[in-house]
This record gives sequence, structure tokens and C-alpha cells, in this order.
Amino acid sequence: MSSLDTLRPPLDGEEFLDVDALVDALDDWAVLEKFSFRTHKREKGKAIWICAEENCRWRVRAGAVDKEEGLVRLVVVVGEHSCFSRGVRKFSSSSKKSWLDRVVSRHLNVTKKTSPKEIVDCLRVCYGETIDYKRAQECRLRLLDGNIGKQRHSFQLLPAYKELLERVAPGVHVDLVRDQHRKSLYCFIFIILTTLHI
Repeated sequence: MSSLDTLRPPLDGEEFLDVDALVDALDDWAVLEKFSFRTHKREKGKAIWICAEENCRWRVRAGAVDKEEGLVRLVVVVGEHSCFSRGVRKFSSSSKKSWLDRVVSRHLNVTKKTSPKEIVDCLRVCYGETIDYKRAQECRLRLLDGNIGKQRHSFQLLPAYKELLERVAPGVHVDLVRDQHRKSLYCFIFIILTTLHI
């Protein structure tokens, strides 16, 4: 099963948390059916998207759901394309940062050793999409930065975790130790079990 099988076109009348979530669904649809779209008009809580090809009739819009704060509903005005090309490259969904970051992180564990070629190959094999090495490198750097930021945040939580663990489980002793260069923080957990006599 290819990754294209996991993508599906959104349904007419389907509701989304916000316009950005709807755009994510439109991006999946565009990658699945190999077309590109652009924003024709966008205001708070509503938008219109059209095919990026000149004179194509494909058009969808988003409108607010009655009495539901933030929710938007997709309305497919014209669901069939009257154009015959693969779309306009500059509007390609597979080149968008949000789509790239989402699908690449789903298929690859991006580390410092990950090359842009691996990202390009992943998209070609999984989705039949082609991106240039510059976009792949930018995606790699964004994902690396996000992963390192998450790791830093989790390490900052270690002292609070230590305090909570020692309070909740009195038989546990936790030591936080920095390495000799003060770059890394390690957590050592010692569990002292006591036997209960009944």
C-alpha cells in the first residue's frame, strides 16, 4: 500500500476546526489527484480556492458553521477540473512547508545525518511528488530545529519531574547530573523497594 492510499479528498459539507485544517485537507486532495490550487479570496472564517490553471472551473469554498465558534464547512462548488495539466508548480501542495513537514516527519526520523536526497526520494516513492533539493534542505532544517526544541523543552522539565516523583513515591531517589562539559543533563532514578509485612 502506497502513502497515496492514506490520502483522501475531503467531502462536500465536511466540517473542520478552522480554515488552516481545511487547507491541509485540500493539500492532501491536490497531492492525491495531482493538481494545484490557489487562494482566490480569504477573510476571517471564510475563503475561496480555485484551480491554479487559467480557465479551470474547479472551485471550493469554506464558510462558517452556524453557532459553532471557529468551525468551517467545505462547500465544493465545482469538483471536476476542466484543465488537463498537472498544475502550476509554484502553487504545488507538495512544496508547501506545512504539508512537507507533516508528511516527511510521518515517514522519516529526520536527524543530522538525514540528507536532502533522502527527503526527495521519500516524497517520490511515497507520493509520486518531486521537490527540489533546496526545499528538501529547508524541510530538513525545520524538522531538525523542531526536534531539538522539543528535546530542550523536555530536559527543562526534568527538575519538576524529579520533585513530583520523590513526592508521590517516597521510596524513590532521583539524581540529576550534568556531564563534565555542562552540555547534557542526565537523570538517574533509583527505586528502593521496601517489603510490607502483613
